[in-house]
Parts: sequence; C-alpha cells; structure tokens
Amino acid sequence: MIFSVSGRLKGVFEGYVVVEAAGVGYEIFIPSSIIETLPALEKEVLIYTFHYIREDQQLLFGFLSPEDKRFFILLTSISGIGPKVGLKVLSTLSSDDVIRAILQENISLLTSVPGIGKKVAERLIIELKDKVPKLSVSDISLSSLGNSTKIIISDDLILALKTLGYHPDEIKRAISAASHQLSNQLDVGASIKIVLRYLS
Repeated sequence: MIFSVSGRLKGVFEGYVVVEAAGVGYEIFIPSSIIETLPALEKEVLIYTFHYIREDQQLLFGFLSPEDKRFFILLTSISGIGPKVGLKVLSTLSSDDVIRAILQENISLLTSVPGIGKKVAERLIIELKDKVPKLSVSDISLSSLGNSTKIIISDDLILALKTLGYHPDEIKRAISAASHQLSNQLDVGASIKIVLRYLS
C-alpha cells in the first residue's frame, strides 16, 4: 500500500495532480477544494494517499492531512459511496460540513453533493452518526497546527470565522499566527477580534 507520496509537484489538472518522486510521476486524484492550497509547480509537496486496488485498476486518492484521509476512508466504507463519490463529497463540502450534516441529520445538505441521493444520505447518517463525534471539527480543519494551539481554539471560533467568509486554510494560518495572543480565558468574541487582525 502507498501511504503517502512526497516529491515535486509537476502538474495540477482538473481532479488530479502529478507528483514526481524518485523519478516516478504519480497521478493522484484529489478533492478540487484543496487545489488552491497546493504549492507552486516544482515545489515539494507531501500528499497522504489512499491506494485503491481492484482487479482491473489501481488508483491513488490524495489529501493534505492524514485526518482528511481517514475521514475519506470512513466515508467510503459506506455502501453506495465509492472513492470517486467520496472525492465529490469532499470537493463539494468540507469535512466539517459533512460531520455537522450527519450530526444534524441534514439530508438536504448531503444530497447537494452530485452522486448522493436521499437513500445514500440516510445511510450516511445512520451508519456514521455514532462515529463522527469522535472526529473534532477543529482537529480536521486545523490538523496541521500544533497541539498547544488546538487546545486554545474552539469550534465556535472556527465556525464564526467561516461564517464571515474566510476559507478554512486562511483561518488555520491566522489562528496559528495569533496563537501567542490566544488563551483559554478569552471568550469567542475576543478571540475573533484577535484573529481578524491576521486576516486583513
């Protein structure tokens, strides 16, 4: 199994990237939502991969964090959601949104994903509702932050910033930069004011 691929980003295409490692170019299918967060061409990149193997094909699906990879594997464990549909889910919605939709039994949001009908959405809710609470919203969205930073942020802070229109990766960078000013004693409103200074 190929757990990850680290090398030079050689190409970014619709639905996939090519990463060259040790002289081999790997075609890796990725969620379209992470394309804008990739480094420039010819720069080093680390992609966590899910190696999909069938008798007639082998495909690599890639993510920028091991947490999103694990969530993808969890999604595709559901009958009716293969890897390509799972990729559409994470291209259309963030991991946070999918988890929240499952916990709130928001079928309309889940069925907004191409390839997800009402029956599959209901199956997602039934089979994953007891599993997704173990996945923290902040752990997924801000998975690359250090443990000390994770301790002082809250889901409310992240969601408030997302509501203001900021991208999860912008939020991640801003919270990381502002971490020395944040503390457990601050309420969400005060934390937002601090983080916004790093988002302007």
